[in-house]
Amino acid sequence: MWPLFTLCSLAVASGYFLMVQQVKEAAATPPPAGRFLAASMGTYRATVIDYVRQHPGAVVDASVNDDALQFPRWYTRHAQLGNHVIGSRTVVVYADVPDAAILAEALATLSQGSILAGMALPPAPGSSALTLHSPTGGDTGIAMPAVVPPGSAVWLATLE
Repeated sequence: MWPLFTLCSLAVASGYFLMVQQVKEAAATPPPAGRFLAASMGTYRATVIDYVRQHPGAVVDASVNDDALQFPRWYTRHAQLGNHVIGSRTVVVYADVPDAAILAEALATLSQGSILAGMALPPAPGSSALTLHSPTGGDTGIAMPAVVPPGSAVWLATLE
C-alpha cells in the first residue's frame, strides 16, 4: 500500500511542477499579435536600412518616404509604422500602437535581447524628452527624435 501511495504522490508532484513550468513559459512568450507586428516591423526596418545604405546622404535628419522604399511583394505595411534617419547613420523605426509594451517585449525577443529595441519613454517623471528604454537594459540614454510619439515601440539600427 505504501509503495502505491508514494508512486501516486510522486506522479502528482511531477505533474504539478511540469504544469507550473509550462505556465511560466507561456507567460514569457509574447502574444501572437505582438510577434506578428514585431516581424512586420523587422521587415520595415530592414527595408529602410537598405534604402539608406543604397542612397548614402540622401536622407539626413528626416524620414524616408514609403514611395522610395522597395518592399518585398508579400509585405503589407502597417499604418502605425514610421521611420526617421538621424544624421545619415542611425535609423529609428517606431510603431505607435496601444499595446507598445507587448510589442517592445516581442522586439526584444526577435532582436535577441538587443538594447536597441524597446520603448520611447521620458527618462524621468515630468521630462518632455524621450529616451529608449529597453526591456533587457532599462533606460539606455539614447535620445529619440521629436517625431517619435511617447510610449511607442522603437527599434534602432546604427549604420557604419
